[in-house]
Amino acid sequence: VLADAADTDEARFGRRLRDAVAETGTEVDVTAEHGADETHAIVSAASVVAKVERDRRMAEIDERYDREVGSGYPSDPTTRAFLAGHVEEHGELPACARATWATCEDALAAAEQSGLSDF
Repeated sequence: VLADAADTDEARFGRRLRDAVAETGTEVDVTAEHGADETHAIVSAASVVAKVERDRRMAEIDERYDREVGSGYPSDPTTRAFLAGHVEEHGELPACARATWATCEDALAAAEQSGLSDF
């Protein structure tokens, strides 16, 4: 496997990827490099396929919640607004949210804080 390292430590990313694949019962050698999508055509092509698939899935999430969710990335203002609105309305994160993200923790914390108008 040749992968674009999504971690500051290429070796650590390679180990984590190898271990995740091993959990499926398949053993692979993994080479993880920063910028692999720029230096290896196969990684670049896989990146394009992954983006198209991700965009399709985000469109499905938009439909499921009947509103624009945004890119789903934690820094996206549309995603942040969606999470905050959902928590405010339902008291919990939506099922599609990755609860370990600081963005989700922020939305939950903001909903728990009392405003002056609550007194």
